Amino acid sequence: MNCQICQQKDESGDLTLQAVGSRKRWGCDAATELDLFRVPDGAGGWVGVRRCPWAQAVPQWSPVIQYLSFAAEHGVFPVAGGMLDQTASFLRALVIYKAELARLRERDQEQTESNHAQ
Repeated sequence: MNCQICQQKDESGDLTLQAVGSRKRWGCDAATELDLFRVPDGAGGWVGVRRCPWAQAVPQWSPVIQYLSFAAEHGVFPVAGGMLDQTASFLRALVIYKAELARLRERDQEQTESNHAQ
């Protein structure tokens, strides 16, 4: 995924054909048919991602998402110590993060079962 390619414009200011194709292939504007990649869900499973992560998140949140992922997957927190040493806002975000991963995992499982039933 390369945001520069997805944002290329021609002389008239319109997206180039390459940009339009890349945006569709990488899920910039809508979900792709197949998973772009899979991420750990924190419960030993994996969740498929069908949208470009950068299209859905502002760059300032990238470190926060990495911290949440490390905490959910490995139990490694951004502040030394245990859960009680973390900020309340981080712990609230972690609860939301884990709930979203569980929701995505459930949706992924339902979709897989639906595809197998067809």
